[in-house]
Amino acid sequence: MDRVLVFAIGTIPDFTAARGLLGSGPDIPDSDVRRLVGEHYAKDGRTPAEVFLKPALHSVACLGALTASRSEPQDAWQIAKLGARHYLKTEEREITHTFSGSSRRLTRPGGGANGPGGWIGFPAKLRP
Repeated sequence: MDRVLVFAIGTIPDFTAARGLLGSGPDIPDSDVRRLVGEHYAKDGRTPAEVFLKPALHSVACLGALTASRSEPQDAWQIAKLGARHYLKTEEREITHTFSGSSRRLTRPGGGANGPGGWIGFPAKLRP
């Protein structure tokens, strides 16, 4: 039997951290902070709005996870659990803590990709 865990992390800019990097106070609007940080990291002719902010300047906004299994390689995957937590109802620390506790059952991670929207997906095998 094959079992997998697939998760996705959605992030949003952490303007509090960005203000700390810039040494600016809380009175500067988020839009100005975003522009200033974008100007700081802009390279290769990119505009500040095109710059993907460094991961340290992001906070977890949503974490979704799906577990599935199949008996044989040619069988369709059967979803066992599907869930998500997001920052409007749960603090970032609780989102990541809940996930790290659940992920202890992983035996080996698979590959993943980080796109401009800040999403990362990693298939992994689960212990039975």
